[in-house]
Amino acid sequence: MDFPRRRAELLATLSSEGRATYEVLRAQLARDVDRCFAESKARLEKGMEAALGDLHTKLDRTIGDLRQKDIWCHIHSLMTLRDAARAACVSHAFRSSWKCYPNLIFNIQTIVLPNGMDFTYRVDYILKNHSGIGVKTFELDLSCCYNPNVYRYLHRWLNKIVVTPGIEKLTLVMPEREAVSFPCHVLFNRDGSSMWYLHLAYCAFHPTVSPGCLRLTCLTVLHLECVRITGDELGYVFSSCVALERLELSRCFDITCLKIPFQLQRLSNLQVLICPKLRMIKIEAPNIYRFRFITFGQVEVSLGQSLRLKNLEMFDCRPLCYALEELASIAPNLETFSIYSPREVYSKTLCDLFLGREVGNVL
Repeated sequence: MDFPRRRAELLATLSSEGRATYEVLRAQLARDVDRCFAESKARLEKGMEAALGDLHTKLDRTIGDLRQKDIWCHIHSLMTLRDAARAACVSHAFRSSWKCYPNLIFNIQTIVLPNGMDFTYRVDYILKNHSGIGVKTFELDLSCCYNPNVYRYLHRWLNKIVVTPGIEKLTLVMPEREAVSFPCHVLFNRDGSSMWYLHLAYCAFHPTVSPGCLRLTCLTVLHLECVRITGDELGYVFSSCVALERLELSRCFDITCLKIPFQLQRLSNLQVLICPKLRMIKIEAPNIYRFRFITFGQVEVSLGQSLRLKNLEMFDCRPLCYALEELASIAPNLETFSIYSPREVYSKTLCDLFLGREVGNVL
């Protein structure tokens, strides 16, 4: 409908007095509309102000509660496992934070066994009351445990704790008498970028997947003690640990050839201690600062171009003369060294190869 045309036609039919009345009514209607609009706008703004005020109040209260909860959680995290458990029994605030207690360290010093309870059952009871969220350190020493079902429990515990994002340190010590394999799948295809420390003892560790499936991109410390693992399997591990800074292998019986690849650019501390079947060590990592090696067999050691090597300790690895002559050429920056060779006679001439070094010890 053409309203301007209809309005013009209507005004044309009115007298001058009628047109004046029309304009008065039109002006009054416009004022009424403006007033209603202003009142509605004021009510809307007032309502929005009230709603925003309520929202801010709720947000402030929520933030305050969160801050208070964070404070309680932080205080709780500073306690030992035993003290944290006791606090959770007597305090509602600590009872809530217990479900995300970050430092789960289980050994015979931290665990109380009431009424002769089995160590495994006690750990399982504690972990059932934990959410698995927020764990930073998980240390499990089962060397005192003789429960034949420990492996079944272990799978459930690790699946609950290790696969949770945020874990930084993992230590697992199994019973010496048990032939237990570490469930490698908990380290596969996961966001393991937070884990920087891994210590395994008295177990088998057999990563059989292709390189790259292990997700340990931020691992800086790896300690394997009495672990059944081959040199090839170690290669799988090294391929995913490019940030590795410290490597310690102790009494790993299945390693015959150890290759430290060039890709381990950050590796500075290497210790290889009494691996009985080891016959060759080939080091290509360029930035090793300290190397400690102990063996009771004949092992060929290739240090490559270890220009940064400054601290060396070797025990009975090969003929002393050959070792010293090679070290003089490939480790020019060597500052401290200790070479123990009980099968050979001390020779000052050999030590002259290292004149100018700060410390030298040949036994």
